[in-house]
Amino acid sequence: MAKNGNGNDSWKNKHGSWHHIIARSIDGPDVRQNKYRWSQKKHNAYHQLFHNHLPSIVIGIIKMWTDKNGNLMPQKIGSRGMQAWSKLFNGASPEQAIKFISKKFLPVEKKFLSGELMGSNNSEAFASLKKERG
Repeated sequence: MAKNGNGNDSWKNKHGSWHHIIARSIDGPDVRQNKYRWSQKKHNAYHQLFHNHLPSIVIGIIKMWTDKNGNLMPQKIGSRGMQAWSKLFNGASPEQAIKFISKKFLPVEKKFLSGELMGSNNSEAFASLKKERG
């Protein structure tokens, strides 16, 4: 398969890549329920904006970037962040972005934290996160 300059397969650029809702770096399981298919461009933009944060943290970040009228504040997110936002959410408002994250990703986080979303690698991570969250 052909590779482009940043090492991504051209297939990924055309067909997308799997985003782990609960990141593998924090022991999110590698199961279908924990994956969301995005174009490579959107996947990269998501991680540029939100790194590997849990969906509930992502919602909090979006709220911090939102003014009292519900608009995204460019001075908080920066010009590169605004470009990533545009790639990821196609001009959607912060409220629309929060609704998307709440509908598609937050239920997965809740299952993960309750122990319902288990993979072979996350039983210890679950116990640790549950202890931290009280």
